[in-house]
Amino acid sequence: MLNTETAPRPVAEDILGYVERFRATMEEGAPDVPESRTRYATLLAEQGAPEHPVVTRELEIPTRHGAMRARLYLPDGGGDGLLLYMHGGGFVVGDLDSVDTVLQSVTGGAGIAVLSLDYYLAPEHVYPVALDQCVDALVWADAHRGELDGGGPLAVGGDSAGGNLATLLTHWAASNDGPLISWQAVINPVLDFLALDGEISGSHALYGSSPMLSVDAMTHFMASYFPSREAKIQASALRIIDDYSVLPPTFLAAGQCDALRDESIAYAGRIAAAGVPLAFTVYPGMTHNFITLTRYADSAREFVRDFTEQASRWIARAA
Repeated sequence: MLNTETAPRPVAEDILGYVERFRATMEEGAPDVPESRTRYATLLAEQGAPEHPVVTRELEIPTRHGAMRARLYLPDGGGDGLLLYMHGGGFVVGDLDSVDTVLQSVTGGAGIAVLSLDYYLAPEHVYPVALDQCVDALVWADAHRGELDGGGPLAVGGDSAGGNLATLLTHWAASNDGPLISWQAVINPVLDFLALDGEISGSHALYGSSPMLSVDAMTHFMASYFPSREAKIQASALRIIDDYSVLPPTFLAAGQCDALRDESIAYAGRIAAAGVPLAFTVYPGMTHNFITLTRYADSAREFVRDFTEQASRWIARAA
């Protein structure tokens, strides 16, 4: 898959007000990390309560770096499979509440259990702490599936930084005789941490001034998360995966107006070329983090419907 776009597309009108409010809130007064986390949480709280809430349970999962908080979502009658999910936020901001509304919708609509992970954040915890914790949680969840979802098939998913972690988890499991992952759901992931080194091109250049994820913000996140250039390479799925045929069927979603869009296009091309089943959509007019914009945008609501439908198909295939 090639992308030859040379001029930016317009951002959807129904999210312009939110995008500007995001810019004003996150940039005012050069906030420190704790204040940035508070502001980010306040903005994402605008998603509101889920239309059809499901039962949730707060958990702690043991990891090599200490206990990690998690939230289990359960549909009526229990789940037919378990999706391990990682939120976004550049490895610096975000928490379990960031994607609560979307995960409630997918849980109820698809009839699956979801285990959302509150992995440790940078700069307090640098790479590979978050990845280590997610690997430990994957192994733990696989061993406790009878308690979590009744023992159904296992999937992983995530958005943005969490999408990065999801791609690394599926590759780790396939390469290290880890738990069998039968599906992955990856939303606007970051897949190449060297993309900003040197001349910036493609979607990074076209949309790198967006307040939803700017080049400056990405540079700050990477400086907070990575201890070295080698660590950036190790965490870049597009640079470390040699054999894409070992990956599970994939649902991949990208925003048309996201600086990371072309990384998803490249990942989709390699998955498709390897013959792995793939459902890939670029949502028109959507910026980075569109997963949190369902209150405002038709495209974001379409994404949630697609996510739910693809999760249902995963369960049907695995049955």
